[in-house]
Amino acid sequence: MSKELLQANLDLISERDPELIGGFYTLLFERFPQARALFGRNSQAEQQKMLTEALVMLVSHLDDEAFVVETMTGVGRKHVDYGVEDHMYGWVGECLVATFARVSGDDWNDELAGAWTNVVETISAIAIRSAQQERASRVAS
Repeated sequence: MSKELLQANLDLISERDPELIGGFYTLLFERFPQARALFGRNSQAEQQKMLTEALVMLVSHLDDEAFVVETMTGVGRKHVDYGVEDHMYGWVGECLVATFARVSGDDWNDELAGAWTNVVETISAIAIRSAQQERASRVAS
């Protein structure tokens, strides 16, 4: 994973489209309308801000495996309470990468596609694993 490559792309697309994350949610709800029900706790602006901050934080710490694992473990556990199911992480990943590709335009290439896909799959796997552990511990108690 190239932290520098992803950071440069995130900077580029954030500059090109300040409403980048809003576009992500639009795409997510178009492709997976059933996901909309999971987002009633926060305002749209607050939800977009949280995801933007999470992406910036994760990309800036990609070289710190312990930080990424700890962060995404917390995400997975917390999202159990929100009703997020394991397969839904794939929806988010698909729509994030598609949004990044759209906004990147001619700057998008196979290297970026592979790097973003790898990051999304890696962090999703950590969150899913912790969500599964959280569900199992609740059943066992």
